[in-house]
Amino acid sequence: MVLFMNFDLTVLRAVTRLSRKGRAADLEALNVRCGGELAEIRQAVRRLATLGLVTRDVDFVARPTLSGLALAVAVARAPRTRSRVRLRDESPVASPSVDAANAAPARRVARSAA
Repeated sequence: MVLFMNFDLTVLRAVTRLSRKGRAADLEALNVRCGGELAEIRQAVRRLATLGLVTRDVDFVARPTLSGLALAVAVARAPRTRSRVRLRDESPVASPSVDAANAAPARRVARSAA
């Protein structure tokens, strides 16, 4: 018996996204977001409910618990960024914002009222 699978994480993330938007996470909405068969989604929600990561009501609408929300946030994918490849003979260049942040604070000159 498999207690927790990758598809379960996909379902948990979809339940979390739907609850953030204030929408019901019923089987049809989860099917649109996760794909797969309705039986697979139903089993995944049952496993998540057994682990205490979601609660479900009579209409099979799932809502994440606090621990389910924490897990969904922990496994959320970080946004992909392009990494800059630096050549060997290329020296690192300091950006102006870094230089300005490391510079000594400018002194204010008090103006005398004439």
